[in-house]
Amino acid sequence: MEKEVKPTVLKVFVSSTEGDLKEERKVARDAILNLYTSEELPFKPVMFEHEFGSRPSSPKQISLEHVRDSDIFVGIFGEKYGSFLPNEGVSITEREYMEAKNFGKYILSYVKEIEEIKRDEKLRDFLKKIGDIEKGYTFSKFKNQYELKEKIMSDLSKYYHQRFGIEKAKVVRKETQIAPESVPPEIYRLIGRLTGN
Repeated sequence: MEKEVKPTVLKVFVSSTEGDLKEERKVARDAILNLYTSEELPFKPVMFEHEFGSRPSSPKQISLEHVRDSDIFVGIFGEKYGSFLPNEGVSITEREYMEAKNFGKYILSYVKEIEEIKRDEKLRDFLKKIGDIEKGYTFSKFKNQYELKEKIMSDLSKYYHQRFGIEKAKVVRKETQIAPESVPPEIYRLIGRLTGN
């Protein structure tokens, strides 16, 4: 099976509530940027606090546009379900997920390990949908920010290498060989004195 042509950029939309997952959002951004700097993989984070800017559109419109324009959807879930969209009966976070699924985006979901009683009931219901045995996706649990960062980096790296193939840059060393006759005799004498020969 032939690998696809390598893209110049892969946009990664990061979806989560902000209040309870502020630090996790920072970590997700760092993970995506680290793949670009350390492994030279063309991932670019797309997050409302950095990329959305000021536009004459509603936050919901802009958010869903960015989901559609992205290649990969990363959902991070903790305690809160998120703000409800008045006419839809779901949170903006769930709506972003639905948009990613409807448009066939590559979806990665991460769920923070906490006592289930602390999780909003609506979020518990939503996570059941995500993890549905037939129609859902497998999600990964994380204990802390460090674990989340490692998982995001690992999963995105695997995705890239499986889809586009592995081509790591090869370091070619040129070894310069010096012909014995080109070495001045005094160098040999110096080496002899230093080594005792």
